[in-house]
Amino acid sequence: MSLSIRPVDTWDEDEMDVLQALYVEAQRAEVPDARVYSRADSVAFLRHRGTEVFYHAFVACEGEQIVGQVWTVGNTTANAHVGDVWAWVPPRHGRRGVGTALARHGEDHLRQLGRRTAVTQTWVGDGHGGYRAFAERLGYTLVQTQVERRQPLPVPEERLAALEAEVAEHAQGYRVRTVVGPIPDELAQGYCDVYNLLNLEMPTGDLELEASRRTTEELVEQEDELRAAGRTRITAFALSAQGSVVGYSCAVTGAADGVDRAVDQWSTLVHPSHRGHRLGLAVKCALTRAVQEHFPDRTHVRTQNAETNAPMVAINEALGFAVHSIEGEFQKQLA
Repeated sequence: MSLSIRPVDTWDEDEMDVLQALYVEAQRAEVPDARVYSRADSVAFLRHRGTEVFYHAFVACEGEQIVGQVWTVGNTTANAHVGDVWAWVPPRHGRRGVGTALARHGEDHLRQLGRRTAVTQTWVGDGHGGYRAFAERLGYTLVQTQVERRQPLPVPEERLAALEAEVAEHAQGYRVRTVVGPIPDELAQGYCDVYNLLNLEMPTGDLELEASRRTTEELVEQEDELRAAGRTRITAFALSAQGSVVGYSCAVTGAADGVDRAVDQWSTLVHPSHRGHRLGLAVKCALTRAVQEHFPDRTHVRTQNAETNAPMVAINEALGFAVHSIEGEFQKQLA
């Protein structure tokens, strides 16, 4: 039967059900307890019309049957040369060219949008899994290795207290403020200013990235997306003596329709001019306490770091994070 590829009908509820089931099946084929986005996440991504990020999704069909999907994702305000390609095909539909056709379609779509570099992520584990081999057959090259670590909750009080005592010795003149929910207006610009440095400060391997350009208006759009998915943001801010944001750590709860009781750690960053005061550890401790206080039913926190990011890895390990899985970030030049 011939294969056809078409855009996803994001307003077809039955189609969104099918896509979610196929995605979870494919995502967990090699890592049974892998992190997955919920259906509410997918709907929020694909239906939201923000100005900072685009999500374009396509399905592969054999006749009327959907057998796989590919998403292309990219930032519209910075790094306009890069786009992500995420393809999912369950093993029962594999071995007949569906994944290759979807990946090629995603690449062609990025070319049409003027992107010249495609990026994708997949598990590499011990190096013998099929996902890495598939990416390399398509011409993708490993640019860096990411390690997913998980922190069991709750963290023992004696461990948190000892780390906070260490912070107190070095962070005099700074204070930490924790916010559960949307970032308030008085902190929004400071948060964006620090967040926009993330691409420059975190390890990116051979991937060339410029600073982000997130605005407070785009931050509001992201909050709308989180609200639509039923997620809650938790943010710990490091503030200078003058009250300006000099660092942060941010995490989000799982979507409202998900059964996963995890919290997803997003990013943590301290402004370069304020390092050396244990502020990264300070905000991570505060974030842990906020999660445990406000979401006591959560079982663990997930985070992902480049294996070369030694300072953040050390903080995470001190807080009890342990290695769960190994993921590779791959890129391909589309010219």
